[in-house]
Amino acid sequence: RSLLLLTALATLAQAAPDWEDQAIFRKNKMAPHAVKMAFPTKEGAMTKKRMESPYYQLLNRDWKFNWVDHPEKRPTDFFKTTFDSSAWKTIPVPSNVELQGYGTPIYCNHPYPFKKNPPFVMGETEEHFTTFAERKSVSSYLKTFTLPDSWDGRQTTITFNGVSSAFYLWCNGQKIGYSQDSAPPEFDLTKLLKKDENTIAVEVYRYSDGPYLAYQDFWRLSGIFRDVYLSSNAQVDIQDYEIEATLAEDGSGSISFSGRPKGDRYTTDALVELSDAQGKSLISKKASSPKNGRLMTSSTDLQITPWTAENPYLYTLVLSVGPNGRELTHYCAQKVGFKISEIKNGQLVINGKPILLKGVNRHDHDLDTGHYITEELMRKDIELMKQLNVNTVRTSHYPDDPRFYELCDEYGLYLIAEANIESHGMGYGPESLAKDPSWGPAHIDLYTLYASIKGSENYARAEEKKPLEKQRPLIQ
Repeated sequence: RSLLLLTALATLAQAAPDWEDQAIFRKNKMAPHAVKMAFPTKEGAMTKKRMESPYYQLLNRDWKFNWVDHPEKRPTDFFKTTFDSSAWKTIPVPSNVELQGYGTPIYCNHPYPFKKNPPFVMGETEEHFTTFAERKSVSSYLKTFTLPDSWDGRQTTITFNGVSSAFYLWCNGQKIGYSQDSAPPEFDLTKLLKKDENTIAVEVYRYSDGPYLAYQDFWRLSGIFRDVYLSSNAQVDIQDYEIEATLAEDGSGSISFSGRPKGDRYTTDALVELSDAQGKSLISKKASSPKNGRLMTSSTDLQITPWTAENPYLYTLVLSVGPNGRELTHYCAQKVGFKISEIKNGQLVINGKPILLKGVNRHDHDLDTGHYITEELMRKDIELMKQLNVNTVRTSHYPDDPRFYELCDEYGLYLIAEANIESHGMGYGPESLAKDPSWGPAHIDLYTLYASIKGSENYARAEEKKPLEKQRPLIQ
């Protein structure tokens, strides 16, 4: 009997779907990296927004759509190239499906809307729960697209800036991967793309084991709720980089750049150039390759204007990349502010001066669009804060769209950016998932994704090594 019981338990464990297994939270996703976008010219990189690059293709607007209230009712073959979706309706992307007439919006603080039994979300609930009737909805999406001829021979990736709470991805009938969490997952589509029309299929689960760790007090909505886009990348490139711009005691600026090449560092050239707001050049240095495998350069004693919330002065760093010994072929730009934050005698000090934080908490939420926030709405929020002398904003309690961070730099807001970790539905006693080692990798993954939004995959490790008296700047 014991042997039969163990066999039965093992079979059940093997049969658990990805979305009810705390050990599975990503499949075939690309490594997190700094938010960047390539341009074919330096002028384009310096003068245009990321989303205006010819190597950027937005996949927003109408997608073919199907919704069911239980996983067993979902179409299991909709991703196949032979599938007929002509009878399906369309839905705008980005959006929350509950605000488009599919399922019920739910507001609650710390109770879970499903039966609390981690990592499971399909247990029998009480009759008054919305999830009694809508046990676990599944949304199926289809989108077709074609690529510009100028993208031939390059790497093409797809990025989802926000999906709740878990999804599978297919391209031209082939399964690509799986993701949980709302931070931007990126997948490589290159090998599956065709010259003519391509199709991606996305299967979104409203509930997964992910919300056990990311369960904030706000409206519970699902779907593809932020931008989806394709990007074209050169085969020789800087996959990830970190920029640290700070101040010395005499008020001069120092800056360091560290980049991780996509392939062999010995076949990659990188030029780092820094200019002020008027276009005057301060730095033009080639990044070298020490033994750690990264391309690095730094400069000190720069005469600069510090960044503060009152005077958000930004410089432009342009990274030029190409094959070693040949012409540089593509460029990306990053706005940079020089500042240093310290805590001295219990007082927050920015650039050597005491600062009084006057802050607000902010959710990504709108009456009409739910969790989809346009740049126009972001700017309205920030402008209202500035009009009311607010100088600090807290992203409660998850990473925002990357564009919001750029706007905080531009307008001048100290930013308290949070990882998508809040599991107070489990309490803080023995049930806490922070005390369960099997949930450890999922915790770490959420923090790593948060670090990539802020600008570097190495943020978490670097932060741990810094003393409390001299931490990283509040604005990355």
